[in-house]
Amino acid sequence: MKTKTLKGGAQIFVTAVLAIFAICSLIKFGSLNEQIKNLQFLNDQLIAKIDEQNGAIAEIHANVDEQLRKQASLFSSIDYRYEEYCEENDTINMILTVIPKTLVPDMHLQVVLEDQTAVFVPGENGAFSAVIPTKIFSEGVHPLVILETPTEKKTELLDSVKTDFLWIDYLPDLFADMEGSANYDQVNNRLKMVASLKVEYKSAKKMDAHFVEMSIVAKTNHGEISREDITSHVKGGAKDKIVNGTYTAPFNDTYHVVLGEDFYVYLVAKDSLGYTHEYLAYHWLRNTNDSTQELIEGVKTIYDTDGTILYRGK
Repeated sequence: MKTKTLKGGAQIFVTAVLAIFAICSLIKFGSLNEQIKNLQFLNDQLIAKIDEQNGAIAEIHANVDEQLRKQASLFSSIDYRYEEYCEENDTINMILTVIPKTLVPDMHLQVVLEDQTAVFVPGENGAFSAVIPTKIFSEGVHPLVILETPTEKKTELLDSVKTDFLWIDYLPDLFADMEGSANYDQVNNRLKMVASLKVEYKSAKKMDAHFVEMSIVAKTNHGEISREDITSHVKGGAKDKIVNGTYTAPFNDTYHVVLGEDFYVYLVAKDSLGYTHEYLAYHWLRNTNDSTQELIEGVKTIYDTDGTILYRGK
């Protein structure tokens, strides 16, 4: 009996030791876990501080670059603005004004922008101004100023003068959003849409440009499969203009879509200048592995009258 008691006591002792060890391990684990969280927090703070310092350094570099550019410039002042749109040659007049740092007799200035050239006219307080036509769809293009005196000729590219995205202010704009469900019958390759398309449209900000036609177009990889003209719905009280407003169009139909084929829904509109605007409102894809993707991409494309892509982006 004594031996059994000793064995039982030993088992209790071992169990107690293991329990204490387990408790200590849990406490230690909890402490380590807390330390890890604190270290992670400190690491996040350090990264945020580094990002802040990098931002400050980048700003300093930008300021230094700007000051160096101003010191190297031929001009003490450069100013520009855009005025009316010229429908005849599809351009917007840029009024460019510069003040040379050094004024000498018989100084002549001209500006070149793409295929256009204009001569500066002297004005008050040493300023020279020129009117140069600028294409409504220009990207990464800057005016080049040529300064000539009786003794020398200098040029400067005015990279501070922006010509990108002029169309944003001079053309109408549109947006579309699809809401609802898409059910696919894989046996019959049928896509049933039970949805609605919310359409928003705005006239141009700086000129009388507006939409004149508007349609909802469904496409697959093989081309257009349906088109609904909604012009009469969005014109409202104006007989010949589509002005600022919204319209919700029902989109309930069944389409033949082969497995693995893309299905697109576009809002397509033609404006009063002849440009065609296309907005991708909905993109559906049933993969061959039986998974479905519904991708609303919001890509906008603007086409010239001959179908050339002038802009594509979000």
